[in-house]
Amino acid sequence: MPQEQQEEKWINDIRKYCKSLNISINDLWKIVTDLKVYPMIRGKAFEFSTYSRLKQILLRKNGL
Repeated sequence: MPQEQQEEKWINDIRKYCKSLNISINDLWKIVTDLKVYPMIRGKAFEFSTYSRLKQILLRKNGL
């Protein structure tokens, strides 16, 4: 899928997510950057990046 289509899909997914939780799109940035939320986002980002890296290492080690 071309980059532009991926970005459009991402934007639409964010809009749907906000609508499902009754969050104003305009407030999303404030929520994500709130000092109480920031550590949780960093923690989740670390989990996903660790998972991705371990998956790469194990696939390479197993010759897949």
